[in-house]
Amino acid sequence: MKNRSIQYLLTSILALIFTFSGTVYAQEQTDKKKDKKEKTQEAPKKKLQAGVVKDDANPNGILKNWYVGVKGGATFFLSPLKDNPFSWGAGVSLGKQLNSKVGLRADYIYGNMKSDGEFIKLNEDGSYYKNNLSANVDFMEISLLLKLSLNDFFYSKSPKYLRELYLIGGGAYTMYRTEITDSNGNFLIGTGYSISGKEEAMEALIAVPLGIGVTYKLGEKDIVNLNAEFGYRFTSSPDLGGNLTDNASNYTFSSLGLLFNLGRPGLTPQKITSDMVREDVEKEVSEKFGKQIDAKIKAETKPIKDDLTKQSVAVASNQEQLNILQEEMEARTNAIKEQLAGVVFQDADGNMVLRSGSGSGIDVSSVYFAFNSTYITPAMEREIAVIGKMLRKNKKLKCDVVGNASNVGSPEYNMQLSQKRAEAVMNMLIDEFKIDAERLTLSNNGLDEPLAENIKRINRRVDLIIK
Repeated sequence: MKNRSIQYLLTSILALIFTFSGTVYAQEQTDKKKDKKEKTQEAPKKKLQAGVVKDDANPNGILKNWYVGVKGGATFFLSPLKDNPFSWGAGVSLGKQLNSKVGLRADYIYGNMKSDGEFIKLNEDGSYYKNNLSANVDFMEISLLLKLSLNDFFYSKSPKYLRELYLIGGGAYTMYRTEITDSNGNFLIGTGYSISGKEEAMEALIAVPLGIGVTYKLGEKDIVNLNAEFGYRFTSSPDLGGNLTDNASNYTFSSLGLLFNLGRPGLTPQKITSDMVREDVEKEVSEKFGKQIDAKIKAETKPIKDDLTKQSVAVASNQEQLNILQEEMEARTNAIKEQLAGVVFQDADGNMVLRSGSGSGIDVSSVYFAFNSTYITPAMEREIAVIGKMLRKNKKLKCDVVGNASNVGSPEYNMQLSQKRAEAVMNMLIDEFKIDAERLTLSNNGLDEPLAENIKRINRRVDLIIK
């Protein structure tokens, strides 16, 4: 009956492990699909901007860096009886990661230890006692363990799947009941048993657990981890082995289990010293220069936004002017179509498609900027609108947005300036004309491709190349 109950207990624990891990895995896959869908939907609206990336506040509160675990495995009983020393054990853990190197953990283990074999003892009268004996130990262990990460000793940067390689040590309070029987199953002696072999209260002793373990990540979100561990328990008493000898009886517990993070782990043991140093440097640089860049961009764009607002109001209030602009756009669109004649054709759905062998694309339009400016004037808006209208009507055409600059100023500054001009044109195509961002390609030539050596105003441009 006892063995059948133990089998039921182990079966229940394993079923709970696989059911929970399967649920977590399914939830991770659902979250991944949801995140991917949201990113795809929001991609066309995404704008390029400078700023400091901040870590989101942890929604788990007090649960942050706490974890629980379930495990099962084999015990090895180091007793005077040397044969068949293997049996079973199962347990649970509750721990907290104190920092990226040290963690504290409490374990509860319930299990069995057994061994058998030939036993020989010298009696006081000079004779020998010889018999085949069996030892059976039921035990419960409550331990408090300190966990020390070894990642820094073996890796120069965090490995991809290995979360932690660690050592454990601490103290354990072990309650046990030991039964010694002969080859016929007759009770001889024991601890926690009466002289007649009836079960009594368990005895207790202090053990010192020492061990090594390894943990692997089972998902990108670091919710579930696979853990393997080997622990050796030292005792100073022979009572665990039924007092067959004067030597202390020790035991080991090798386990395999799952660890579940209760809250998002902010002190991941996988982070080694080099990772932390690099992150600190990046954070310091980002905080120092990111705020300056944000303030400068806001200061430069405020008058531009104000002027753009005034221009938009003026155009919207004049319907006649809008009609004129519409006629200009139609004329410019027809001119571009004539320019593309011979290198594009219409497919069965009426879409314009670039013929094969037409090169990397056709430069159909350019938007020219004022000196040291990224501001898009109404005239420039009309030119961009022509390309936007063509792309909206012809879904298979794509467009390269290429920034350029004149040679006034340093190459580094002009490279940044031409990049901002290209971004401004691309963002207008996305925001105002609803062109899918995947159909647009952003690139930057800086000073590398001037149209003229001395006519600087035509080098301050953004080229729109149809592909």
